[in-house]
Amino acid sequence: MTPAKIADKFESDLIKALEQRKNEFHTFVFVHSDRRGIHPEVASLLAGARTNYPELTFENFGRTHFYTRLCRMERWQVEDFLGPFPAAPVAVSVVLDELIPLLDHLAVFRRPFEDLPAIPRPPLTKMDYNGFSWDVRHRLCLALPYVKHVEEYYRGRLDPNERDEVAAGFRAHYEMIARTSADADEILWQLERHILGNASQRSPMELNALVVLMYFFEECEIFKVPPAGWAPETGVEVLA
Repeated sequence: MTPAKIADKFESDLIKALEQRKNEFHTFVFVHSDRRGIHPEVASLLAGARTNYPELTFENFGRTHFYTRLCRMERWQVEDFLGPFPAAPVAVSVVLDELIPLLDHLAVFRRPFEDLPAIPRPPLTKMDYNGFSWDVRHRLCLALPYVKHVEEYYRGRLDPNERDEVAAGFRAHYEMIARTSADADEILWQLERHILGNASQRSPMELNALVVLMYFFEECEIFKVPPAGWAPETGVEVLA
């Protein structure tokens, strides 16, 4: 379907819902299966609907939402729906679809900085609380200076909810992994595979994936947040 036809259907369905189900619902959900996300014209349509009907909530229910729901199902439910999981690991190198534009953005704008200042530890000693190894902590800190490019990317997107949808997907995938593993290094590795697939990737792509994960790490979307007043038993030096 073309964006124009989608817009016509959206407006028609909304008008019918308001006429036939007035005061019977509070959320209008736009459901689609586009692997690359909604078209900018549809994003503008949703934004306009939120302005014109402030009493209603409008949601974009796309591939990320479906995947988030899938992550929160029990394994037997997923296998009942999709069939048994393969017995052997399957090597894939397909990058997570909704992150392709963001990774392309980082490939252009992430450039090595000269004379970098000392890299601060994330707030609330979150790395310490989750128990990352020194090697993994070092890799994460190398990604920290580039997190601002992820923020710039999401500020420039037409759909204001895109960032929250991607965050919900990461949070659901993190929670699914954390149910079977308490090892922070293992969880991070699984999250990297979630972005890049489980086949080997070039080093720049790996660092770009870590930059994305560090953005959501600092936003407290993934990994455990230490309680107020918590402090590590032994200090860890700031990496420079």
